[in-house]
Amino acid sequence: MKLEKPVKRAKPKRRITRKARPRKQRKTTVGALKRKMWALFAAYVKARDGNVCFTCDAKGLEGINWHAGHGIRQGGHAAVQYDPKNVHSQCGRCNIWMSGNTSEYMARLIDRYGYDEWLRMIRRARTTKSWTAPELRELIAALERGPAEFECAYYERYL
Repeated sequence: MKLEKPVKRAKPKRRITRKARPRKQRKTTVGALKRKMWALFAAYVKARDGNVCFTCDAKGLEGINWHAGHGIRQGGHAAVQYDPKNVHSQCGRCNIWMSGNTSEYMARLIDRYGYDEWLRMIRRARTTKSWTAPELRELIAALERGPAEFECAYYERYL
């Protein structure tokens, strides 16, 4: 005598009705704000300096050969990362292959802004700076309003 297994009956699926709620807006991370700030800032530098390399005077820079290069490198020197006097148009050769062509960059920076201004930037680069989301939002808004607004906001707050 064989016992039969009980037959399982499929339960009808109930639809769950949810009320439509507005989606929560994600908080923008500091990293995302830094990327946005850099994109706007690099465009500002390129518009300001034109398509001529600051260090080797190469003309006609365009596309991936046109960079916004730092005199005082970014790594560990966040205090001067967005300083308009520290960033200029550079060709890819100088910025990447020659690691910024630092000696020529510093010589031209001193010629343009003076030795005292160069020392001030070096001192500021040695300070510790962590960019916060409100600071970056303020600088992004100033850059979107225009170059003069950005320079005023930057120099008022960070000098």
